[in-house]
Amino acid sequence: MTTDKHLVSDLIGSTPPRHTRAVTLALRHAAERYGLFERPWTVACSGGPDSLALVFAAADLASRKSVPLNAVIVDHGMRAESAREAAQTSALLDEWGIVNQVQRVEVSQSGGLEAAAREARYEALRENTAPGGAILLGHTMDDQAETVLLGLGRGSGTRSLSGMREYVEDSHVWVRPLLSVRRFDTEGMCEELKLTAVEDPSNKIDGGWTTRAGKPLPRVAVRHRVIPELSQALGRDVVPLLARSAELLDQDATALEQIAAQHIPEQQSETRQREQLVAERIRGQQSETPRREQLVANHMPGQQSDEPRLERQLDSHEGASTALVVEELATLPAAIRTRILMDAAISVGSGALEASHVNELDRLVTDYRGGGPIHLPGGVRAWREKTVVDGTVKRRIRILKRS
Repeated sequence: MTTDKHLVSDLIGSTPPRHTRAVTLALRHAAERYGLFERPWTVACSGGPDSLALVFAAADLASRKSVPLNAVIVDHGMRAESAREAAQTSALLDEWGIVNQVQRVEVSQSGGLEAAAREARYEALRENTAPGGAILLGHTMDDQAETVLLGLGRGSGTRSLSGMREYVEDSHVWVRPLLSVRRFDTEGMCEELKLTAVEDPSNKIDGGWTTRAGKPLPRVAVRHRVIPELSQALGRDVVPLLARSAELLDQDATALEQIAAQHIPEQQSETRQREQLVAERIRGQQSETPRREQLVANHMPGQQSDEPRLERQLDSHEGASTALVVEELATLPAAIRTRILMDAAISVGSGALEASHVNELDRLVTDYRGGGPIHLPGGVRAWREKTVVDGTVKRRIRILKRS
C-alpha cells in the first residue's frame, strides 16, 4: 500500500488551522534545513498526540514532495492495553492511506526501565529504516524543557543540559522537527483534524506508574508539578526559556568538544579506529559521521538521554584499552580535560557516566593519592600507572574494558 496523495493532504488542506499550521511549518522548515527530501522517511509513532500529529504532517508533506514514508508503531508490551492501542493506531493510519507497521519489541529488565524501552524502540526504528534514511521523532519544546530540568536535577554538565539535538547522524539521520513546537500545538492539531490519540497512563501523575519508592516517575513529576510551579513562581512560561538555554548550551558544549577533539592524544588512535570498525560492521555500512560527533551525539554522560546511543552496540569491545599522558592532561583546562577523559572511557565501551565517575577520573590527573582502579559502567576500569620509556618516566591514565 502507498500513501494516498489526496486523503491526508485534503484533510490538512492548503490553509491549515492554527495548531496544524504550527506543526506542518516546523516540519517543512526542518526538512528544508537538513535536506530531508532526498531521503526516505520513517516516522516513530506511539499513537500519542505528539507522534500522531507528526505522522499526519509528514504524510502530507511527503506526498507533496514524493518522498517515501513509513510509520513504525512500536509496541513495548509493557501494558496490557499496548497491543490493542498499537492496532488502533495502525487502523487509523490505514484509514488515511499512511503506510505503517506495528513492531513488537522486548524490553530488557536490566537497568532503568525507561532507558531500556527507549533503546528497544530506537533499535526497532533502525531495523525498519534503510541505511541513510531519515527517522523522525516527535519530541516537542515541552519535552526539551523537561529534559533540561532532569539533567539539572542530576547535576549534569553542559552537554546534558543542552537537551536533545534536533539533528543527529550516524548510519541514519535522526531528526526532531518539532522541538520548536509546543505540546498544546500537537494536541490542538489532533483536535482540529479530529484524530483520536492514545492516552498513555504512564504520562499521568496518577496513572499508576511509579518509581520503586512509590513516587511519580521523574519526567512525569517534572511535567505536571515542577514546570507549572516554576512558571507560577516566576510569573512567566518557563518552557521556551529552558529551550533557549538548551540551545545556547549546545553551542557552548559543541565548541568545547571541538577543542577537546584537537587534544585527543595519539595513544587513543588505535582503540578509536578499532571501535569505529566494530560500530560500522554492526551497522553494515561505513559511517561518514566523524567519530567524536557520534560519541557526543549518541552518548550523553550523566543523562538518561533520548538520543539514539551506541553504548549497547559497543559491547564487543572486550579487552579494549587506551592510555592518556598525565602531564599532557594536567596542562589543559578542566572543561577540556574532562571531555577527553569521558571520550576515552566511551571509546573503550563504557556505559553512561555520572558526574561522580568523571570526577573520579579527573582526580587521577589532578589529585592522585594511590589506591586501586576506578570502576566505571560497562565493565570498564581506569587507573594511573607509571612507565619508563628511553629513560623518561611517563605517567599515564590507563582505561580498560574488562575481558
